[in-house]
Amino acid sequence: MNAAQSQAPVFSIPVENARDFACNNLLIDDFPLSLAQTRDKSVMAKLTEQASLFFVDMIPEIKRQLDNPFVGIVAIDVPQVFDDATVDAIVGSLIAVSLTQAIMPSLPDRENNTPFSIFTASKDNSKKQDHVGIRGLSPTDVLDFHSDGAITNGKLSVPDYISIFNVFINYRDRGNFYWVPTCTIQSLSQIVEKVGLSQEYCFSLTPAVYDNGQSSVKIVDRRARAAIFTRAPDGSITTFMNGTFEGHADTGTDQAKDITTEIKGAIAANPVRYLIPQESRRLIILNNANGFHARDIFENPMEGYAVTRTYLRSASISGKVVGRIIEG
Repeated sequence: MNAAQSQAPVFSIPVENARDFACNNLLIDDFPLSLAQTRDKSVMAKLTEQASLFFVDMIPEIKRQLDNPFVGIVAIDVPQVFDDATVDAIVGSLIAVSLTQAIMPSLPDRENNTPFSIFTASKDNSKKQDHVGIRGLSPTDVLDFHSDGAITNGKLSVPDYISIFNVFINYRDRGNFYWVPTCTIQSLSQIVEKVGLSQEYCFSLTPAVYDNGQSSVKIVDRRARAAIFTRAPDGSITTFMNGTFEGHADTGTDQAKDITTEIKGAIAANPVRYLIPQESRRLIILNNANGFHARDIFENPMEGYAVTRTYLRSASISGKVVGRIIEG
């Protein structure tokens, strides 16, 4: 990745604030709430309200940076609060989830109804994915520039915001997370003219993979008919690029291959790119509707850890509908 790179804004929650929030809201008889309890709407509503109060000094600036079309991404570091590693991981995750909900109320996970999805990577589940031919989901797979989608009632939308909280990363070489704002892509107007505003294409979406702890994984494949570029009410361009492009929705040709190549080339050559070093206990929030994100691969795994990475991902309720599911 050779574009000129700028460090994205990084915020740090003071240890005292994090500890006070945890002691007042996350502990019952010295034991932390479980992550599963966040599926209870009353519990999550209280945590969201308290996060809005405890972190009031940083939330407005975080939102300002996210809604700046020339920035659109931030990181928030969650400090260690307790000595017990397991307790601290749960508490750190709950702090990140609570802060995320105060900034971007999120869609419930389709499987467990929490306001986030949890992903755990290990050598074992990477082998399962390789066995069934799934690529791009393992920490050691290259993740190229793309935008994320969400599916609700058969409609495909681009969530306004996405958050990723790395509970832990057990790799020595963790690389960077990258973000390119759409409005800074110099050839955007020519690409939009060629692709077309609200012009629909067919996509084979990135598969949803669920590990049931057994020898196999559950895979949900979907195809969608959606627009790459749509204009939002505020005049900005909403972008969707995810999965495998199959062609123009009406002609069934492979025209989209050339379009995809040109878009990816424009992103790679763009002079503006933000980066955030990927670290454990770092929360990344980005304006998903107004740009493209990617990450480096993780390399040099630490010895003695069966699990190589665990992270929580949330997608905002607010978003723009860009298409519909046609299969799956």
